[in-house]
Amino acid sequence: MSLAQQAAPGSLAYSVVRLDSSQIRNDVDLYFLQKAEARFGNGDGMFSGAEQEAALGAAAQVHALAAAPLSQSRWIQVGLQIDF
Repeated sequence: MSLAQQAAPGSLAYSVVRLDSSQIRNDVDLYFLQKAEARFGNGDGMFSGAEQEAALGAAAQVHALAAAPLSQSRWIQVGLQIDF
């Protein structure tokens, strides 16, 4: 189920963001939008609602995996010997 389907109807409103418009406030925002559009979009320079939903879905999956408890404890033993 997508994020848009999980939310109440009308609560998520995506707008198409043109990556060459005045909607982008600074160079950092532009850089990250270009990277997100390249990864989740089709490379046309417009970050559409479907592309935004794909990016948000991937972020939600990463968050869910990070919050999940580990199934087993893992131990690592490191030895150190110093001779003088």
